[in-house]
Amino acid sequence: MKLKRLTLQIVTLLGILSLMVVSTAQARTLAFTDPIADQTGTVDVIGMVMTFSKTGHYRIDLTASPDHPFVGQFRVNVNLYNPEVSAKARFFSFACKNCAVFDPAINHSDFNISVPTTTLTLMKGKSKVLKTWDKGDQVAISSFAGLGTPPGVSVFRSAVANMPFSFLTNEDTLGYNNLTADGVTDGVAIVSP
Repeated sequence: MKLKRLTLQIVTLLGILSLMVVSTAQARTLAFTDPIADQTGTVDVIGMVMTFSKTGHYRIDLTASPDHPFVGQFRVNVNLYNPEVSAKARFFSFACKNCAVFDPAINHSDFNISVPTTTLTLMKGKSKVLKTWDKGDQVAISSFAGLGTPPGVSVFRSAVANMPFSFLTNEDTLGYNNLTADGVTDGVAIVSP
């Protein structure tokens, strides 16, 4: 009986490990940088990494400057545009559901953090849009990155905003039209394996 149980546990463990290897092999990554001290709000985001799989499961991790960490009440909206895929799958959004109200219980993008931290995991979720995004695709984090905008949208951006919310003030707009030394806009990332 003990041998049968041990065999079952080993088979289960091997099955889990093989699923982990397959999931890792299918993972895609987008990494965005943002300049230090470019914020008009209290939080200064300096980087964002999004990992996702071909099944659409994703995770978004943000990093803030130690001098301006995640603390207090703020809202995070992440909007990404991939012009290289079909029109229905070009726009990914992690944003407030009821933007007129600040409430972490209603909006998964609203935060009220009492202990300052430089890392924040937004969410582990699933999006059917991400199923078609693949290695080599160029993805913009805002209209300012130069890859255009989704149909019917004049301007989009990704930002961490402090209350009171107002357009392009009291926030840190991520990848805001900043050129790197090699002339590539910070607001564009290439999907990598």
